[in-house]
Amino acid sequence: MCKNIDNELIKEILDFIEEKSLNSMMTIKYNSLFMNYIRIIRHYFVRIRCKNNDTSFITHVTMPYYKHDVKKLPSSVVSLNNFKVSLSDLICTLKLFTVNSLSCRYNSLSNKYYSISVLSLAYMNYLSIKKKSLRSIHFHGYSYVQEFSALIYIFSSDPLVKTHYHEYSAFPDSSTCVKTDILVSINEYTNGYILNNKSKYVSEVYKYRKNIVHSKLFKQCNVDNLNTVGLYMTGFYARKKHGFYKSKLFDKGILSEKLLINAFHTYAEQNPHITITIFPHYKRNVETYEDSMVHYQSIVSLPNVLLSKPMGVLSSPIEDVNLGITVGSTVFWNRLSFGMKTIFVNALIIDDFLNSSVLSKVSFNSESGIFFDDIDRFIKMNNYDFYNEIKLP
Repeated sequence: MCKNIDNELIKEILDFIEEKSLNSMMTIKYNSLFMNYIRIIRHYFVRIRCKNNDTSFITHVTMPYYKHDVKKLPSSVVSLNNFKVSLSDLICTLKLFTVNSLSCRYNSLSNKYYSISVLSLAYMNYLSIKKKSLRSIHFHGYSYVQEFSALIYIFSSDPLVKTHYHEYSAFPDSSTCVKTDILVSINEYTNGYILNNKSKYVSEVYKYRKNIVHSKLFKQCNVDNLNTVGLYMTGFYARKKHGFYKSKLFDKGILSEKLLINAFHTYAEQNPHITITIFPHYKRNVETYEDSMVHYQSIVSLPNVLLSKPMGVLSSPIEDVNLGITVGSTVFWNRLSFGMKTIFVNALIIDDFLNSSVLSKVSFNSESGIFFDDIDRFIKMNNYDFYNEIKLP
């Protein structure tokens, strides 16, 4: 039997999906009635082919592809695919999609059929999970996935279920906005951003998992040579070919890293005693060693510039250099957790996050007239002073 979802909630969630789609700059590939109808049916057949395990005691849920991602989730977390979708669930979902797609009420939506299909798929997952009569449920990560955030929204509107959402995004933005009962963020900095943007991150309770700065011992860097700098790349030039987001976003990232490389080409020439290592984004094969050799060939031709090689399943080494630099890599949090100095340069992609936090104190523009002076200052700075620089009030 179909569980009712009233028109007011439908309109609320569709507006949420629409705004999120526009803010995320995600590429909408299908926005026709027919293609989204097929999309729902295809999703159903994918689900019924999946092995449905016993979900009697499952309360921690995430997206199916989490096992292929780099984030480490608790062992109690399982895939949405563990919940069986029945034929009656499909019928209820198609009814919801058809009725609202034919309604003139939502003609103002720029991505009408896509947004309604997102809502419908979320509703299908809601029906499959709701059969378990859970009193509490925890959703983990992937709030940028429209269907998943819509599912969390539906559950947060269910008075019989207490909904928890655990955010793993290193740098939350408009694409990760969510509505839940309890929101748990990754650390005190992301929590601070979320608290300053409660209209995007709607929750009754806000928490965070890890307190980074106040648990530090402020240890000195233990690398052999303090005159070492690491550039941790995000590989936007390589990401653009996948086309998941609009070109405008990638172009901004490509420009950020181009300006970074150009600046450190000059810095390396002027400071031959400083060793600079470039760490490409080898994880998930975003960049390959061969592509990196070509893309960074000009700067790595300098005698004091190195190109890091892939390390298999391991991430880029975080303790090999005294000062880490990135335009927006999650390695920032990894190094911070180990007490290592790291700063942002040309962080155009995450400037909204940085500008609203104390981390703006370690964010710099490579075209600034005193940029090289800032780099020299941070190379010489001890870790204790660095952490005092970014400590939350």
